[in-house]
Amino acid sequence: MFGVIISLATPFLLRGTSGTSTDETQGASTPTEIGPVAPEEGNSATTSLPFTVETEPPNKAPQISIQGPTCLIYNAQDPEPFQVTLNAEDSDGDAVNLDLSYSIGEKIVDVTNEIEVSTNLNTPLTQEVSINLEAGIEERWILLLSHATDPDGASSEAASVITLADIEC
Repeated sequence: MFGVIISLATPFLLRGTSGTSTDETQGASTPTEIGPVAPEEGNSATTSLPFTVETEPPNKAPQISIQGPTCLIYNAQDPEPFQVTLNAEDSDGDAVNLDLSYSIGEKIVDVTNEIEVSTNLNTPLTQEVSINLEAGIEERWILLLSHATDPDGASSEAASVITLADIEC
């Protein structure tokens, strides 16, 4: 116990000694404060941070949805085209770029060129797209994927699964 008290009291005792070595020890052991410092009473100056604190993201991604059939009668020799509707809106912008593709198993088919105007569409927008499936699909479903990207690069994705039926949905 006595050793603990001595180790705590030694720095205070050394401060009171005089001599030439005092300047060297005081220069080497300058106190530093770590962490936030509470403002003194009566001092209303604000401390600026070295970074900006944002409460909302500066660029919100556009919203997108795909509306279309959930089931489709599919003739493998002569498939008929079907319609889907893309709805997109960008709350902090006025234009959006769209893409659309469908996936069958491992195969992905890009049908972006079926979108009326595929770049800089004004939002909110509703875009009807006609999709022609390839013949000979062996899978029983397809996956539609669409992206909406604003000019600043924020992007969102929508997906929809369509079941392919032989006779009746």
